Amino acid sequence: MKYKLLSGDSHVNISWLPGDLFVENTPQILESGDGPRWVAEGNILGVANSAGHAFNVPTRGNPKRTDSILDLGFYDQLPHPTDPELRLRDMSLVAVDGEILYDITGTGMRLKDHDTITCVYRIFNDWTANFCKTYPGRWYALSCIPDHDLTLAAEELQRSARLGTMRGADLVASEVT
Repeated sequence: MKYKLLSGDSHVNISWLPGDLFVENTPQILESGDGPRWVAEGNILGVANSAGHAFNVPTRGNPKRTDSILDLGFYDQLPHPTDPELRLRDMSLVAVDGEILYDITGTGMRLKDHDTITCVYRIFNDWTANFCKTYPGRWYALSCIPDHDLTLAAEELQRSARLGTMRGADLVASEVT
């Protein structure tokens, strides 16, 4: 595929992912008195289908670019970033031919259990690789790599490379404990 414009800043935040993607004791959507919320390890992470990785409710003027996103109906139906047809439509609106997808390492920073982080990253990497295959050549992704264990990090990097659509890695550098 020939590309005129590629985006290297294309998020797939956890808030937009299917609520049943993960397994028990990992992030999931639960109903609350304030609507659906992502919850993990007994803590509320934030609003489902929110405005970005901060899990905020999308509101006009905060930030200002949210206004145009709301005007386009971004939050009116399925989450656009995780629906291939809607994401492709949004890309065409801004003449983007392809994207590099990434971004749940911020959620991993909110989790404490290392086994949970590893599981969440593996599931995300599998989901993202399959998403990218829906329109080959339009999307590639960065693998989320756990950083708490160097052996696990290397294994996940190698495993996700075999998925076929991963082109790099996304990790949060921290002290290994």
